[in-house]
Amino acid sequence: MFINNPITAQDYEWLVEKAKELYNQGLFDEATITCERYLYFSDNPQLKHSALFIEAKAFQQKGNYSYSSNILLSIPRINLEKHTKSLIDFNLALNSYMDGFYDEAQVYLDNCDTTVMDDTERRNYELLKLLNLCYTERWQEASALVKNSSFFSDTLKNELITLLNKPPKLLNAKKLEWLSRFIPGSGQIMAGYWVEGVSSFLLCSGSLTLGIFLFINRYYISGYSLGGGLLYAFYYGGLRRLNEITQAENQNRKNLFIVAIKEKLKN
Repeated sequence: MFINNPITAQDYEWLVEKAKELYNQGLFDEATITCERYLYFSDNPQLKHSALFIEAKAFQQKGNYSYSSNILLSIPRINLEKHTKSLIDFNLALNSYMDGFYDEAQVYLDNCDTTVMDDTERRNYELLKLLNLCYTERWQEASALVKNSSFFSDTLKNELITLLNKPPKLLNAKKLEWLSRFIPGSGQIMAGYWVEGVSSFLLCSGSLTLGIFLFINRYYISGYSLGGGLLYAFYYGGLRRLNEITQAENQNRKNLFIVAIKEKLKN
């Protein structure tokens, strides 16, 4: 049958439109399958790019951001229009943002050409960039973005700029580590984790006291292995824990700040 009635690539072009329709209906698995079906049977460059983009967006909607980025990165950029390139970069930025790779997201956002975007696309771009600048602690750039935006009312601009001028107070990781290296547990105490800080200090001082006691009583091997070993474990364990606390606390403070920004944007 196929020999007598050969099927050409053009016979499958309707699959791309079908994939768009399924995507718009929220049927992301079905849209993905339809895109794969088209990619298997046809090699039309322009429609192939469209099919790959729809498939990437479907995976994005399903929360599989890394796989969505892999598909977007596989799209050849030679001879692509500026608008298409900017949409690819924006969605790469969105995937990176959702996965928590904010510096990477900023690179993709900087690559976008906003002059070729329509109003909706540019508004989404500015919203994503505003939130990402906050996560990367670039408060002044975020404030300038709000000031120059044409999508925010004057009242909202004033509220956002006022908020951005008072960013969250973040912990200084290097300073806290420096303190804990001299006095174990002091970094945790300065970060507000009193129980962990005092516990770290007591464990380190107790290990040191045990080692000295064993050395005084001429239990040199025991003093070195037991006292020294425990001191090493508790001392460096405390520093690792301090690093975890600092990262988690700073992330939590930024999250709370960004929640406040999102509340302003909703209103």
